[in-house]
Amino acid sequence: MHALAIAVVDAVRRDNLIRRGARVLVAVSGGVDSLVLLHVLHSVCDRWDAALVVCHVHHRLRKEADDEAAHVRSVCAAWGIPCAVRAVDWDSDDGRGRSIQDRARDHRYALLTEVARDYGCTDVALGHHRGDQAETVLIRLLHGAGVHGLAAMRTKRKLHGDVALIRPMLAVSKEDIVAYAREQGIVHVHDASNDCRSYVRNVVRQDVVPVLRAIQPRIEALLSTTAAVCASEDDVLASLAQEARARICIDEGTAVTFDRRAFLSLPLALQSRLFALLLSDMNVQRKALDAARLWDFCSVVACERPTTGTWDIDAHVVLVREYAMMRLALRRAPLSRTPSVIDVANDGCVQDIVWRTVARGGDAPWRGASLHEAWFDARLLNEHRLVVRARQRGDRVTRLQHGTKAVSDVFIDAKIPARVRQLVPLVAWEDGHILWIPTLHRSPYALVSDHTEDIVHMWCTMDELGDWKRNKKQ
Repeated sequence: MHALAIAVVDAVRRDNLIRRGARVLVAVSGGVDSLVLLHVLHSVCDRWDAALVVCHVHHRLRKEADDEAAHVRSVCAAWGIPCAVRAVDWDSDDGRGRSIQDRARDHRYALLTEVARDYGCTDVALGHHRGDQAETVLIRLLHGAGVHGLAAMRTKRKLHGDVALIRPMLAVSKEDIVAYAREQGIVHVHDASNDCRSYVRNVVRQDVVPVLRAIQPRIEALLSTTAAVCASEDDVLASLAQEARARICIDEGTAVTFDRRAFLSLPLALQSRLFALLLSDMNVQRKALDAARLWDFCSVVACERPTTGTWDIDAHVVLVREYAMMRLALRRAPLSRTPSVIDVANDGCVQDIVWRTVARGGDAPWRGASLHEAWFDARLLNEHRLVVRARQRGDRVTRLQHGTKAVSDVFIDAKIPARVRQLVPLVAWEDGHILWIPTLHRSPYALVSDHTEDIVHMWCTMDELGDWKRNKKQ
């Protein structure tokens, strides 16, 4: 058996890349790396009773792409391997804020997943090699990566659902791949875009690596080893971060809260990794997960002042401090400045306020009810047009006992954070009288009495207010 084939078989066994009886989708561009991978797997797949299928992704970016697709089809036909060609649909791509390479990779992985499922494949094999791994480590260094980033490419990782990406040649050098292709007479195409210095990877490959190789001839092997060491340490941190999350974090669906002092009791490396885990689960943009930014977030938590505040993580997620508690939450849109009308004649929901009208029965659930829900006399409630709105300057509420109180003082006395105050819906008559502030205040208007016939039951679905009050009591 050829030495390169032995290296691939060893990698498959060591990392359990191909299960017995599996169907493996091989991503083939037509270049030397992917065709050598296909040739090797084709020669050894009987060892695992595995079946191969090829997928070629037509990116529709270069005039040579049609010829490359035809070449892959021709090779597969000659070797007796099923081949699927899929073209990228760029019309469905808005392209905002991302490079053409990133977008092409996302489209490619989506199509590979689709084809893998169509053919019943559980693994997608890629032709990445040791040189690619070394380049990835260098690029990650340029972006300030920590251990997680420097782990670079894994030999196996989840792609989507039950489909995994495998890289059987990750420990093989480019020189050995080219030599194998020459010895086996494998005809391949050349992607001219790999020569373009507009792409960072190409600059690293053509300019940076040769300089480093002149200093250290084994640079690619050493960087590959560095990635493997970082991957091992990264796995340990990932496990510890999961344990820390279960111990100190409270999952609230669209948000996660944790005690500041419990977080600061963790080693700094684990603080950073826990942040990365939480943000990744919230689908935060990758650039927000750079090691330097993660340390910045840890520094925010460590600062004694301010005791309250909000910091942007990205366009969709914020970090909030509320005294002793920290909160990562999806950014919530403010209430509309235009009041929303409540039609009590029909059950409904507007701006987090839900209502239903029911006939008064024998039970009296409104007696002693908490401020988390409200019960109104339907006839009295309809004396004026009813709306849901945000608070306004000068708003006051009428107390059940006597007198009035500024809405701002209601929030302050309850120690409701400023960022939550802007989100709380107020149920009011259009003439300005406020009937209910969820969880905080109930006015004496439209109370249910012995003469009430129909009752309007209201409750609020806003998570932030209830979650904050619940955490404050803990």
